[in-house]
Amino acid sequence: MHFTLRDKFKETFPRAVAVIDKSFVDDRGIITCPGGAAIDLAASLIRRHCGAVRAQKGLDYLLVDERREEQECTGCARRL
Repeated sequence: MHFTLRDKFKETFPRAVAVIDKSFVDDRGIITCPGGAAIDLAASLIRRHCGAVRAQKGLDYLLVDERREEQECTGCARRL
């Protein structure tokens, strides 16, 4: 979630946890991300299923200059 939406989100969904410091959230197989972080999510999925070398090759192919570090928040979305 984009940090500018956190207050409105918490007001609308008071029992939900707003995650603003991670590129994406994987909560027991339900994966969400803000649109701008889709490349981080894609790299993580490739890394998980095909390995780090293929994930980096994919990023290189897409001309992503910097090495993307794992930014996943696993299971942190559900604390109701």
